[in-house]
Amino acid sequence: MAFELGFTFTTLEHRILIPQIQLDEMALVSDLLKELKPITWTDECYTGQSYVKVPLIEGSEEYKEILVDFKSRYSLQVVSISRIQHPFAFCRFKLRQWEIFRKKGTLPQEKRHYIRLGDDGNLDKLLRNNCDSRCDALSYFNNNSKFVIVAKTFMDRRFDERDSHRFPEYLIECLIESGEQNLTPLENLLSRLNL
Repeated sequence: MAFELGFTFTTLEHRILIPQIQLDEMALVSDLLKELKPITWTDECYTGQSYVKVPLIEGSEEYKEILVDFKSRYSLQVVSISRIQHPFAFCRFKLRQWEIFRKKGTLPQEKRHYIRLGDDGNLDKLLRNNCDSRCDALSYFNNNSKFVIVAKTFMDRRFDERDSHRFPEYLIECLIESGEQNLTPLENLLSRLNL
C-alpha cells in the first residue's frame, strides 16, 4: 500500500511540475517574440499546438518571393503556399544565431532549404518536430509527396547539425501528376536519373 501511495504522489508531483515548466517556456517564447517576431507574422493563438499554418494570398509580395525562389528549383505546379509560424523553433533559431554571433563576431547568414516529403502523412510530425529528418526517412529516397517544406537555416552550417540551426518557414502544396505518385523508392530514383 505504501508503494502505491508513493507512486501516486510522485505522479501527482510530476503533473503539477510539468505544466509549470511549459508555462515558463511559453512565457519566455512570448517575451522573445515581442522583440523578434517577423513583420509578416500574424497574431495567432498557439494553445494546444506548436505551430500554425497561415495561407498566403496569391499575388502578395510574400507569396511571389517564395514562388520565384521555388520555381528556380522545382518544376512543380504550386497549389498553395502557407507561412508556418512555429514560435518555439523560430526563437531557438534566433537565439542560436545570436550565440554564434557572440562566439564568432559575425552574424551567420541565412538561406532557405527545401524538403520534399517522402510521405504526405508525415507532414504534421515534421513541422511539429522542426523538420527533423528522422520523422520522414523516406524523403531521402522517395520524394514524390505533394508537400515541400521551406526551412530557414544558416549558410555556413549543416542543416541537420543541430535542431536549433533551422525552423520551418513555409509550406508549399503542389499538384502531382497521377504517374508521379505511388512510386517505389527504386522507381523514383530511376526516374530522377532518367533510367
